[in-house]
Amino acid sequence: MKREASLLIHFTVFDHQEEDLPKKKEAEPVLVRLQRVSDARHLDDFSLIKTLRARMRSQKKRVAEKRPLPRK
Repeated sequence: MKREASLLIHFTVFDHQEEDLPKKKEAEPVLVRLQRVSDARHLDDFSLIKTLRARMRSQKKRVAEKRPLPRK
């Protein structure tokens, strides 16, 4: 009884894998493109840090412009 149930489970899994193969092949090019875009964005640490610093400097300037100047 256990062996039959085990075989039934294995065949069911195999059937679902066969059904999912076309879906996998269809989605693969999209996933590869997304991975390339992600890699391109994250590989260049220098440009990421440079962009982040520029964003922080501009934010710091905006905050400084909004605050009134301290009196001496």
